[in-house]
Amino acid sequence: MNHAWLGRIDLAAGRTLSVWRLAELLSPGAKEKVKSTVKSALAGDEAAALELERALPLARAEVRAAVKASPNAKGAPRLRMILALFDDVPMPPTERDDAGP
Repeated sequence: MNHAWLGRIDLAAGRTLSVWRLAELLSPGAKEKVKSTVKSALAGDEAAALELERALPLARAEVRAAVKASPNAKGAPRLRMILALFDDVPMPPTERDDAGP
């Protein structure tokens, strides 16, 4: 699978995989890109925050950790709002995928 911002994400064949597990499959370069973008968004970069919002299922764990670590950063309120709006979207229940706990 190719993501416009984060590049290629290799998916295992013959396995059910939810969107919530995709972040684990990001390449090291993509993971670094997410971390760098989160850092920029925390500093108040609106373009970085928008990029994260567009790919939140792939970046949400990193965003949550960063906001928790730096709750008073300039961009933290924007990121908290993005996370809250994302959390409020009703999601259908899913079966646990076969990747384990």
